[in-house]
Amino acid sequence: MSTVLKFTAALTLGLLTLSSCGTSTPTPGGSTGGGNNGGSTTPRDTAPVEPIIRPEARIPDAQSRAALTTFQKLPSNGKRAMYEMRYQSTPFTEAIQPGNVLVSEPGPNAPYGYLVKVTNVKREGGVIIVQAEQGRITDAVARGRIDLQQALKPEKLAKQTLAPGVQLATSSAAGQGHLSAQSDDPLVDWQKTYGYSVSLNKVLYDIDGDEKTLDDQTGSKGNFYFNLGLDFMLDVNWFDLDFRAKVDVDQGTNLQLYARGKYEFKKEFKLSELQFSPITVPIGPVTVVIVPVVTLYLDASGKIQGEVNYALQQTLKASAGVEYIDEFKNLSSGPDWTFKHSGIQASASAEAQVGPRVRLAMLLYGVAGAYGEARAYANFKAQYPAKPLWKLDLCGAGNVGVEADLFFDEFSYSAEVFKKCKSIAEAQNAAPVINSFTAERDNIFGGGVGNDLTLTDDVKICATAKDPENDPFTLSYASDKEALPAVGPDGCVVYRFKTTGTRKLTVTATDSEGAKSSKSIDVNITAVNQPVPTATIQAPTAGETLYLNGNSVTVPLMGSSSLNDCQKEKWTSSVATDAMPANNCGSPAALFSAAGNRTLTLTATNSENEVGKAQVTVNVQPKPAANVPASANITSPDKGVSYYDGDLIPVVALLKDANNDAVTYTLKVQQGNNAATQKVLMSGTLNNTQAGQTIKKNFKTSDVFAGCPEGDFTLILEATDSKQPAPTVSTRSYKQIKCLS
Repeated sequence: MSTVLKFTAALTLGLLTLSSCGTSTPTPGGSTGGGNNGGSTTPRDTAPVEPIIRPEARIPDAQSRAALTTFQKLPSNGKRAMYEMRYQSTPFTEAIQPGNVLVSEPGPNAPYGYLVKVTNVKREGGVIIVQAEQGRITDAVARGRIDLQQALKPEKLAKQTLAPGVQLATSSAAGQGHLSAQSDDPLVDWQKTYGYSVSLNKVLYDIDGDEKTLDDQTGSKGNFYFNLGLDFMLDVNWFDLDFRAKVDVDQGTNLQLYARGKYEFKKEFKLSELQFSPITVPIGPVTVVIVPVVTLYLDASGKIQGEVNYALQQTLKASAGVEYIDEFKNLSSGPDWTFKHSGIQASASAEAQVGPRVRLAMLLYGVAGAYGEARAYANFKAQYPAKPLWKLDLCGAGNVGVEADLFFDEFSYSAEVFKKCKSIAEAQNAAPVINSFTAERDNIFGGGVGNDLTLTDDVKICATAKDPENDPFTLSYASDKEALPAVGPDGCVVYRFKTTGTRKLTVTATDSEGAKSSKSIDVNITAVNQPVPTATIQAPTAGETLYLNGNSVTVPLMGSSSLNDCQKEKWTSSVATDAMPANNCGSPAALFSAAGNRTLTLTATNSENEVGKAQVTVNVQPKPAANVPASANITSPDKGVSYYDGDLIPVVALLKDANNDAVTYTLKVQQGNNAATQKVLMSGTLNNTQAGQTIKKNFKTSDVFAGCPEGDFTLILEATDSKQPAPTVSTRSYKQIKCLS
């Protein structure tokens, strides 16, 4: 009878890594070391580099690339590979001589281009036969740099070789993220959509070789998904070489493993080889050709007695690489894993290691270069019968290397850049881990200043947590002084505290199995230290004479304060019988029923009962028998205010006539005091003017004056009841800031 053991299991894909080489044959020893705490990339040198090409370099033109009919490797006992190249006659090929360094981009019969040094030239009929040895990048380039960041997109896949029973699917939706040449952020734009999917439906081991018999096999079913991105830098400074190579990977695995029988096994399976289109990067006229090649393996080893079935689900994000700039530097980070719940059915004693291995090579001219190899595996041990026991180790290891035939003679380098394992001792549910807990001001405007939280602040209380088994969990918040509202959709609470002092806030994370964890912080709420408000009265104006219409007169009131809250602004009069509005809301007006001087006051009171005020004194007189001139008062904009190009200028003015005569008005604007520049903004005639009427006009200075006007401007309001020899005039100045463009 099978025993079901619930546990968290995962199969991790290791990190693809690349390495680098640098100045004249560096010593590989003591290079990067193990571990996964790599350093950051050396800041990129973005200063332009003027390429210097060696005089021996020769760059075939399109005609000469097409003239190459044969490119074959010859047997060689020397340090460098030898080639024979046959050309048809062209002006370029006729001029080839021993000692020339031929550097070509991809052509019809050299799909990866070539970098060779000519050793012999001869002619057979109309064919030019060139013998050459493998060249070095420094044979052609004395000074130059390439700095490449690129995602390995499925659209660039040129050739694929798949093992029997293995399928590859690609998605052009992946790998489309922005790759920043100025950032150390991961090169791959992590997405839920993967660019590549490789099926792992494979019999890993079969005792009798007959896959139709199922009781003697170890095998896998499922898929392996991934995205890849690479970062490559080569800097040539005469005989000094700096080098960086780095790869980011986003990977997921959904795999089912099974084993039946009694045997030991160890086997390596080559699942696929993916060859991408050559990447060409210029250094002046020289074209550097990089050919990415990805090879996927599945490694399996162990021993089995009985039957085991288990499922693995996981994701992995990591980046790694090595650079050489005067010394080797490990650029790896991660791997970071996530695991999902799964299960195991076992009636066996077993020990097995199963996992994918990936090798990425970046071959210069398709010959040699940097490579990275990573292996990830689940190491599973089970004991049956007796008390069921199991142990699962999740491990990943990354190696890098350089086969630098194009850089130095007989130079090679390899190192392990990271190794990381995670052991799971038992399938015990762990409580969520609270990573952060904060209480911060949520106000966009207003509220306290600095770090102090006040009674006027909306405080946003938030926490982040993670469950080790990826179980769903909920967050709840509590205070030891007050009840807090329900948690919002973003997992936070927003609350305005009503009392000052320190309180203890606590967040509790509870997973779906009931496991809980809590964290507390102390939050101090202080009183508000608000500025004393200020107030301004625009109408009536100081010293203005107002006339009774019979026994009374209604006078519009216009004023404002720094509180910008009409409910907290109040009008009063020094004459007790004057009827004043309750606040400054709407269109406030005062009713005066007695002649004489009175002082009008506008007060503004903040939440700390601090008061700011403005006052004007006006004189109320009986209506004279003679005609009284119309009055005009520009109340907006404020005096001397400045505006930028394109700003709307809000003009507000109050027009009145004590005799209730019709008032004809004209609103103008001019540059400074230059009356010759006057422009009319609006004009008209108003009736029922005894209580006063308001006119408004919004305009842009650039709509009135051509170009980009700047400097001092004056608004002029002229008003007349047609019974006075001259109009009443009100003016208001403002400034137009100099245009930025």
